[in-house]
Order: sequence, then structure tokens, then C-alpha cells
Amino acid sequence: MMAMGGGAGLVAALEAARLHALTRTDAGRRPVTDALLAARGRHLRHLLAAMDYPAGGRDLERVVFSYLDETQREAVLAHIGVESAAWPGAVRVVVDIDDTLFASLHDRVYPHGVLYPGALAFLTRCGSGPTKHGRGGAPLTVVTARPEMLEPGTWRQLTRLGVPALAVLSGSVTSVATDGAMADRKAVNVERLLVLHPKDSLVLVGDDGQGDLDLARQALAEWPSRVAAVFIHHVASAPPSPVAGVTFFDNYVDAAAQAAGLGLLQPGDVTRVAHAAHDELAGLRFADPAREWAARDAFNQTVMRLGHTGLVLPLPALPDVTVTPPAY
Repeated sequence: MMAMGGGAGLVAALEAARLHALTRTDAGRRPVTDALLAARGRHLRHLLAAMDYPAGGRDLERVVFSYLDETQREAVLAHIGVESAAWPGAVRVVVDIDDTLFASLHDRVYPHGVLYPGALAFLTRCGSGPTKHGRGGAPLTVVTARPEMLEPGTWRQLTRLGVPALAVLSGSVTSVATDGAMADRKAVNVERLLVLHPKDSLVLVGDDGQGDLDLARQALAEWPSRVAAVFIHHVASAPPSPVAGVTFFDNYVDAAAQAAGLGLLQPGDVTRVAHAAHDELAGLRFADPAREWAARDAFNQTVMRLGHTGLVLPLPALPDVTVTPPAY
């Protein structure tokens, strides 16, 4: 959660819990609206941050855009726009799930469902210190094209994997039909996030297996002043083609090193991400030694390039009959 003073944080958390409880019935719409309109200044900022945590299946985005009616929503957003004028800027990391947080649809190296080594260390540190875009500390936000009805299950899945407190912005049944449809739905969610947090800049993290590159292009074109950086995990079979404003990465140590170059991580953070990725990769079990070889070789090349030679992992022996190890 965004850093808050002890008393202010407790008050906001208690108020957020009360408002989340009210959203369980239609009768809560008016009191929820009234409470948001009554909150001002720092208290409103803390309250919005507290409501980003899902409760009863609804985070802040779902409360404002799915629960409140149109008139109530417009009043709340206008109020946020006025009250946020004096708020400090913050960096908010927005991440995709499949093939970005963990291996899923297009990854040909890591076992299905495995959280990528170093992912959490990178995502929780990226932008967390002072940057030209402000400080981080906002909840990690997941933007996915998965239908909204699956959001509670998605949140539980991510919690089991150890992903820290986060908000989940979901799609719809039709949004998973094509890459373009997925990108369009994610863009809607990103726009909602920008409206709800008008002083925040976004770091977008996705992959090139589905519609995230389309989303990146759209975000950079429509909200250039609000996008601090875009990181795309390369899992597609073809080599990535350069895209202005987009940073491609093969693993999260690589992403951390490039984020440091953009001022979003400190050098010590890169080292911490490298150590976390080393320990997590060393503990993974691969059914196919060729895939383990490919994962470790890519990691080794990155840490050697960064001068962390002490983190190099031994490569598994490959059977004589094996095929060439898959590459990213």
C-alpha cells in the first residue's frame, strides 16, 4: 500500500473496510458515494489507496466503475480531480499475468505456472525510491484480459504465489477473443487507473505473446506524460522488433538492469533482484533438462554481463540425443 502515517493509515483502512462492506448490497451506493465525496486532501488519497485492496471481490476500480451509477461515478471522479491537485506524484507498477508474472501460454522454457525468478523482487522495487516521476509504494496493480467474473480466483491465485497486496483490473468474456480485443480492454483499465490516481505515473510490464505491445503503443501515444516506462518480456518465437519507448527483457535481472538505466531502480536494487532470481531459479525443477539449460544459460549470460560472476549457476548435462535447447 502507498506509504501512510500510522494514524492516517489506520483510519483509512477502517473506513475502506466499512465502505467495502456497504458494497455488498445496492443500498450502499449512496452512503459510499457520500463518504468518498466527504473525504478531502490527504485523507481521500489514503482512503483511495486503502480501497485499492480487494475486499468482497471489489477493489477501488470495481467500486467506482461497476458499482456506482453514472451520476455518482462522475461526481466522485470530479471530486478526486479537484482534491488531487496538491497530492505528490507516485509511481505505480501495472503488470500483466500470463507469460509476464508466470509462465503460461507462449513461454517455451519455464514450466507452466511457475512464477518467474526475480519477478517479485523487480516489481516491488521498481520505482519504489525517488525518481523523476515521484516515489513508488502504491499497490501492485494487475491488468488482465481475463473476464471480471474470474477476478476473485485470479486474486487468490496470485496470493498463493506470494504476490504482495494488489488490485486486479479484469476484462470481459469478449475481451479475450483476439490480441487487439485484449489490448483494447486493458487500455480501458489503464485509463480508469489514470483517472482514479491522477498524479501517478505508470510502469507497464507485459509480454509480447499477446496484446501487450499493442497496449504499450496505445498508452505511449495517448498518455505519454503518465507512462514512466514500458517493459516487455520477450517470449515470442521471432526476435523482437524495436519499439520506441519499449524496453524488451529476457529475464527479470535483465529488466532490473535496464530499469536502473532509466532511473527506476538503484544499483543496489539490481543486485537484490539478481540474488533473488538466482535463489529462485536454483530451486526450480524442470522435467526437461534442455529447458533448464536454456533458463540457466540466459540467466548466466545476464549476470556475467553485469559483473555478478558469483551468481553463475551450473548448467545441467544434456543427453546426447537431446534437441537444441529452446531459446527465447
